Amino acid sequence: MAYKKQSIRISDLLVNPENPRFDPVKDQNRALAVMIKNIEPKIKNLAEDIAKNGLNPGKSWYVEANNGKYVVFEGNRRLTAIKLINNPKIIKLDKETEDFFQNLKRNFGKSLPTRVDCAVFTNKEDAYHWIELEHTGENKGVGLVRWNSEQTNRFKSQVSGSKLTRGVQVLDFMRDNTLDIHDIDVTNIDRLVSTPYVREQIGLDFKNGSFSLEKSKKSVVDNLRKVANAMSENDFNVGKIYTADQRKK
Repeated sequence: MAYKKQSIRISDLLVNPENPRFDPVKDQNRALAVMIKNIEPKIKNLAEDIAKNGLNPGKSWYVEANNGKYVVFEGNRRLTAIKLINNPKIIKLDKETEDFFQNLKRNFGKSLPTRVDCAVFTNKEDAYHWIELEHTGENKGVGLVRWNSEQTNRFKSQVSGSKLTRGVQVLDFMRDNTLDIHDIDVTNIDRLVSTPYVREQIGLDFKNGSFSLEKSKKSVVDNLRKVANAMSENDFNVGKIYTADQRKK
């Protein structure tokens, strides 16, 4: 797969008019207009994050040379966000959206990146392999493997320096006691143990935010085994524990 790394000016980058996010269009203005129309709230959020924090230093943009410019295959949302901050009048926007980008330009325009690191591919087919792995799921582990709810909670705990959520602490206890938690979502455990009656019946609590046993370990393990079995049933869903009364039952 032939490509070279190169720093390229933002002004030389083009939004891909054949972006899979929308039907093919004829030119840049239409590509920008469709991007902002289709995913406006997300583009605004991305633009604000880029303005405040800069670009992700770990992600290159995938591009192909085209008549002195470069068509972007991976990075079109980022490019759209930056172009709209640099020039909120580049396409016709409603007043609220234009004011939003004008405000970002006024406050952060001078600190925006003017160049980005790109992987310049000899032909776009070479880029398709990496784009596919980026956007089409795990692909048996070759693609992007997203964190589940438990892993996300662990990361947020590390970042904030706070204790693990109740659900993660319970799953850790269950795992340490060889209970099968393969099919259990941590958010369901969180919801279940949010009810004091449930905690009392199982025999656990969270004194000062930390997991503690209120009954014998064997009793708690046995009770959590029943919980695990119930949550592993094919017909189980969050609707069965949505209210406090349902959780008590």
